[in-house]
Amino acid sequence: MDETTILDPSTTEPDELAQSSSATIGRRWSASVLGTVDEDRPRRRVGDITRVVVATALVAIAAAGSAETTDVEAAFANLFASLPGGLEPVWEILAAVTPIVAGVLLLVGVLAGRFRLLLTQVLAIAATLLAGAAVAAAVEVPAGAQSLDGGQPDFPVLLLAAGVATLLVSRSYLTRPAGRFVDSTVWLSAIATAALAEGLPGAVVASLALGWGAAALAQFCLGTPAATPSIEDLSGAVTDLGVDPTGLRRAPEQGWGSTKYTADGDVWIDVLSRDSTDARFLTKLWRFVWYKDSGPTFSLTRAAQVEHQAYVALLADQTGARVPDLLAAGVAGLRQDAIVAVRNPPGDPLSDLAPDQITDGVLDDAWSNLRLLHDERLAHGNPWVGNVVLDGDGTTGLVGLEDALSSASDTRLRLDRVQLLATTAELVGEDRALGAAQRALPDDELVDLLGFLEPTALTSAAKRHVTKAKALLGQLRDKGAELTGVEPPELTELHRVSASSVVMAAGLAIGVYLLVGQLAGVAAMGNIFEDAIWGWVLVTFVVAQLPQFSQATAMLGAVSAQLPFGPVLGVQFANAFTGLVGGTAGNATLTIRFFQKQGLPPVVAASSGVLTSTTGFIVQTVLIVTAVIVTGAELDLSTGDGGVPGWVAVLVGVIVVGGIVTALVPSFRKKVYDPLIKQLKTAWDNLHGVLVNPTKAIQLFGGNLLSQLLFAMVLGAALHAYGASLPILQLVLINSLASLVGGVAPVPGGMGVIETGMIAGFTASGIPEAQAVAATFT
Repeated sequence: MDETTILDPSTTEPDELAQSSSATIGRRWSASVLGTVDEDRPRRRVGDITRVVVATALVAIAAAGSAETTDVEAAFANLFASLPGGLEPVWEILAAVTPIVAGVLLLVGVLAGRFRLLLTQVLAIAATLLAGAAVAAAVEVPAGAQSLDGGQPDFPVLLLAAGVATLLVSRSYLTRPAGRFVDSTVWLSAIATAALAEGLPGAVVASLALGWGAAALAQFCLGTPAATPSIEDLSGAVTDLGVDPTGLRRAPEQGWGSTKYTADGDVWIDVLSRDSTDARFLTKLWRFVWYKDSGPTFSLTRAAQVEHQAYVALLADQTGARVPDLLAAGVAGLRQDAIVAVRNPPGDPLSDLAPDQITDGVLDDAWSNLRLLHDERLAHGNPWVGNVVLDGDGTTGLVGLEDALSSASDTRLRLDRVQLLATTAELVGEDRALGAAQRALPDDELVDLLGFLEPTALTSAAKRHVTKAKALLGQLRDKGAELTGVEPPELTELHRVSASSVVMAAGLAIGVYLLVGQLAGVAAMGNIFEDAIWGWVLVTFVVAQLPQFSQATAMLGAVSAQLPFGPVLGVQFANAFTGLVGGTAGNATLTIRFFQKQGLPPVVAASSGVLTSTTGFIVQTVLIVTAVIVTGAELDLSTGDGGVPGWVAVLVGVIVVGGIVTALVPSFRKKVYDPLIKQLKTAWDNLHGVLVNPTKAIQLFGGNLLSQLLFAMVLGAALHAYGASLPILQLVLINSLASLVGGVAPVPGGMGVIETGMIAGFTASGIPEAQAVAATFT
């Protein structure tokens, strides 16, 4: 937080006073541009996700119609052409205003020491340039279109887009006058750019959308003060609602789409900003798509959402449970935020207490409060131990009713109980937690609850509290079944669909599309099949079985234990099927499970499976490099115009931006980047251990090398069946490249992708297309 230090001249040394005066002057000039922003105020907004999606759609729509001049663009061109020619210098000045102001704001960020602002600006500019370059490579500007200086119009106008992105991410850090100036600058520069025909109107719209989307992406990665109202603004808004809080401060735990504050006297204030409806909508949509239960009630407006929270709070108060008292609810303040103010029951959250402070009486009282809500069909929504408070007299209370639901279904009530049971078990152990649940619930309800004890049933807050959710819930399920005298029940399927099934279905569709695309237009292929040399077809069939033996040898080299060759060979033949059904993940799962069945510990089994795949990747990469150096191969894979295909440029841009998001957003980094690094480190450690044993190293690397050579021989035999041939190293290069691309593609077994790569390699090496397709399918 920027604060002006006030020094007493009578007690301050001259040098210190001079330095302070200089710093005060620096703050004085920057304060006219930048407002005061607390350190903990910038947060990620849910609405930025929506902005990125909308911006992407706008750019895609504009790009789709960029090849031809539309009637609207022609009308704008005629309008600007009819203006006096002497306005051209004015247009040039206005077009340059946005980039100039953006540069000034970058400099201000540096001089004022606002490094979060500076980093957000840089990220927004980088995202704009990367995405803009990808879009520019994928679209065509109408032939004959010219700017006023005689050049060709751009699509998009990168200078404008980068300037817009910089201004928009800076907007929430600026004072109100500076913010209004920035808004006017953006529109004036956009109009001037269109008047100069630096970009056609569609390109200007795409540039604005691109800058807007890049700004939203940067803010989503690094946060923005716009997500959080200031203490001063909130204090006035709450006072307007009839509550006069003292000691107002932001709560340490925050959620999506709302900002939580606390005040003296156990006052809790939930502020629903404009992002709250976006957050609820996206949460509802996500749960509707993936889960059978779609979660909390969705309201179209913040006012309706506040009214629902107030209604549920009043219902909860009538149940007799110890819950928050409603103080005020409504829309108020300069930002027109929707506000709910309650007075929580006094006490400390159970999550902050030591296990010995949580007696059986405390557990029973917590279950009693939850049972009172459930008797009236009220679901709390998130009754984990952080939302259960314990007072000094040993009584408990339930807080955090933001996701509460009236007229709740049996499923919602059971999910409530899962949160309390799982999180109390994490604190006091499975036996005591199950004992409290058994005292609170009839046996039939406890048995019904056991089928919901799975990680999917936990809320995000409960998942953060429970360290090993799957193991803990499994133990609770087994011990609960033993306690009630029943067999452990089957888990209730809470998912509607799974992410893996969606990815596999999409990958299968891509593979089929690629295969069909290879068959289209090859009319002569049927005749070539008829003229096949069937002796070579038989040779192809026989040689195609041999790589399984070499891959089994490589698999033996991936583990230190001695394994029987026969079952390992069986796994390799089984992989030929599971790869088509489950892809690389299916093969890895089968291999790891086989290692476990052979008595290897789960960690060793998993790392050995990763090691086998990693070694294969290394061998393929070395073979590609070697084949290119030795053969001097120059495969002609261009699209005919000598340039990079537009879709490739767009794909590269998406991958780069996705990598930036994954690296900067903590939740994404935790789910994607950290596990990947951990797996790679484990594979490297195992590889180092294998290299110490020469026999295992020869089996691992030699088996993978022999597999690639045998696969190349399969391709050679298939080509011979149709009267064609290629050198062995050329075949190694084609097979390795196709396998490498197919291995990383999200398609089961690389189906379609590998075949497309082989056909492309054959044709690039001079094999006629019909023969290339026939040999590949053989």
